Amino acid sequence: MYNIIKAQMYQAFRENGTYYTFLGGLVMFGISMLSVFSDEPDWLATTGSKALSFGTATAVLIFVSLIFTARICGGDMDDKTINYEMLTGTSRGKVYGGRIIISIIFTLLIYLIFAVLPIVVFTVKNGWGYTIPKNEAILRLCLQFLPLLKLVCFYAFLTFVTMNVGAVLLSGVVLFLIEAIVDMVVTEVLEKSARVLYPFFSYDAIDATNHYNMTYGFIEGKDVPVLGSGISNTDIALIAIPAVVTGAAFLIVGYFIFRRKDMN
Repeated sequence: MYNIIKAQMYQAFRENGTYYTFLGGLVMFGISMLSVFSDEPDWLATTGSKALSFGTATAVLIFVSLIFTARICGGDMDDKTINYEMLTGTSRGKVYGGRIIISIIFTLLIYLIFAVLPIVVFTVKNGWGYTIPKNEAILRLCLQFLPLLKLVCFYAFLTFVTMNVGAVLLSGVVLFLIEAIVDMVVTEVLEKSARVLYPFFSYDAIDATNHYNMTYGFIEGKDVPVLGSGISNTDIALIAIPAVVTGAAFLIVGYFIFRRKDMN
């Protein structure tokens, strides 16, 4: 499996598509940041804890992880590279597992770049601030990675089942739109809490960790977002347990389907 991982890592960093994808994510993130800062006249003074509450990276993380996972898991199917790997004695388990690991590594990298790095930059520049205590922030950052990881497992599952990168990319976009529509219906039409969607929809689960129970307080002569209370144990379970269980299920089912799949 190590050789598969090494080869996939080497290939990913040599392909222009990797850098185009990252650049596209950077543009999306920039647009999202501009939309937030347009309502923040003093945005240069944003603290690290306040930056966490913005939630500007959610859509970027979902789409960039979709593209990377589909390309890593399915990019070698059209030219039969996967077939060659198996013909040379590499087991299907190693072929499958190596690509899953690289997909997770790339997802972690983009998560650190788009979700964590901006918080670090604002903290270095303006300090941590008063919005969220550090221990709560660490909990939220760890928690919001799990629904993203579930999505990666789902994208990988789809890729190995359909063996069609384009179909997976389209499915990911459709899924995102469905989540957005259902979220709007639940929260605005039915006027229910989005927490009922945490176990099912990754976007709501990720976004919740940014905005969960935020209110405003008057500190140092300014109205600033502050934490009302930390994420409850119930909501932690609603986000974490379904993400881990369904993510693992996608990988297991995907492997058994791939193991029996005709690669001709």
